[in-house]
Amino acid sequence: MDAQFLSNPLDVVQSLFDKISPGDVRSNWGVCSHFEDVIGSHWREIPKLNFSFFEHLRDGTLVRYRGMVQDMFDTEYFLGAYEEINESTGEKRLVSGKYRDCIANKPGHRVDFGASSCVTLDRLPLLCVPVPGEAAWVEPIFGADHHPTAAGAGERSSTTPKRKEPTDDADSTPSAPGAPASRAKSQSAAPSGTAGIPAPATHFPLPDARNQLACLVKVYDDKQEGHFKLNDVVEFVGVLSVTPQLTSFAPDSMDTDQFPHNDFGRDGQSPPASVVPRLHCIAHRKLSSLDLVVPPHHKPGHTAAASSAVSAAEAASMRERLLVQLRRVLGGDALAAEYLMLGTLARVYKRHQLMCMGKFSLNIMNCPEDPHHNVFASVRHVLQSVVAKFVALPLSIDTLHQLRFTPRKDYDANTLASGLLQLSEGTLLAVDETVLQPGQVDQSAVSHLNALTHLIMWQKVEYDFQYHQIEFEVDIPVFVIPHGKSIFNCDCVLPLRPEAALPSFSAALLAPPNEFVDQIREYLAVSRSLDVSIDEATAKQMQDDLVR
Repeated sequence: MDAQFLSNPLDVVQSLFDKISPGDVRSNWGVCSHFEDVIGSHWREIPKLNFSFFEHLRDGTLVRYRGMVQDMFDTEYFLGAYEEINESTGEKRLVSGKYRDCIANKPGHRVDFGASSCVTLDRLPLLCVPVPGEAAWVEPIFGADHHPTAAGAGERSSTTPKRKEPTDDADSTPSAPGAPASRAKSQSAAPSGTAGIPAPATHFPLPDARNQLACLVKVYDDKQEGHFKLNDVVEFVGVLSVTPQLTSFAPDSMDTDQFPHNDFGRDGQSPPASVVPRLHCIAHRKLSSLDLVVPPHHKPGHTAAASSAVSAAEAASMRERLLVQLRRVLGGDALAAEYLMLGTLARVYKRHQLMCMGKFSLNIMNCPEDPHHNVFASVRHVLQSVVAKFVALPLSIDTLHQLRFTPRKDYDANTLASGLLQLSEGTLLAVDETVLQPGQVDQSAVSHLNALTHLIMWQKVEYDFQYHQIEFEVDIPVFVIPHGKSIFNCDCVLPLRPEAALPSFSAALLAPPNEFVDQIREYLAVSRSLDVSIDEATAKQMQDDLVR
């Protein structure tokens, strides 16, 4: 890939902008298609924006970020085009304001904000977080981390904030000249004098947010309603923006001469760029659970399913190898192993009125209380090695009281605080009910149990907007493993009947052999993505069994 696209993508954008007529400024003038043609199938060559190398990526370079859409902010308005005047010659030039947060004010030039050629456009900010529950083995599939020594990367300049100093953004005066190019539409920002920016951890669904990097993605040409939804998993490619001007300043501390067009409130929609970097999206691709295992080439009409070559014979072989491992950790219980494997393949394929077809929740009960034979830990280890998205939920009294299960709208910060059940489609949720001990629960704990019950029964999660609840449809297979009888009503209740001694957890650490694990992962991902079809004979047998 041409180094110009990696190191100076905004120069490429401006060269395309110079070729259009002034009347086409508001249209899509081919930036996305041009970059997609150049990138082609070379997505892996673009530096990844993640926690490890964030400090080394330079502002204004081309990067990629893969994550889940956790929140959708209010529409932003910005200068899509502005007039730049050379103070020495008086020459005027129309400059594109897309894919940047701050106007590039060159030395010896000034911007005429009152020029008739200035155009205001809008963009949609999406707050994205790393995919909750994503297995560690998924990351290498999307390319190795490129240490930023190649074109398009390098040490940040002294004007760019360091990640370890998030408070510098809010208290420092930007050293780069120019005015911010955007203004927020929201009128519900927190008033002056309220508490500062909320802790970024509130946006991460799972409690352990260490080494996690959220990203504020700004979308331009695909911002139409319904194109992006909450909990979509998307890989974005765009221009990195980490300048200090991106933080929302309190009105009483703003320099109105330097920021004449800034009415940002000090709300959660403008966190420090050193903590939550911005990415101005040029290209993107939505990722299914299958795409996380078999990444698609970025070509029209090409899908991950088409690139998979799992034959029927290979599928049968991989199925049996997985069943062998599951039977081993379940003490030889072949029936439980079969249901457990089928549960990993469950997928909601249709909804009709109150019916949710394809959902499956499994309760494997009567697990022994011997800590040396922890069935849940053994099953978790096996499934985490073959399933791309897996979340283990220890259902203890402390968990019910201390953690938030459902997302809640924070109107003071104007953001959506996440919860444990804000998961992407296809995430496997395993509930460890063996850690639940007798004790008192308060109203919040009861609401958390109700939310989990609602998910198991209807595959829906209610988001709390304080004044009303909004149901979001999900597709999250659930396994529940208790010692005795579960407190949840699952689709299938299966007592564990081991035929041999349960292995100790240390012995169960032997996951599927390395030479087969990739094939097992692909088998599960491909099988789950297949369309459901029932022939007449099978439909008749199902009908006969139902009426008996």
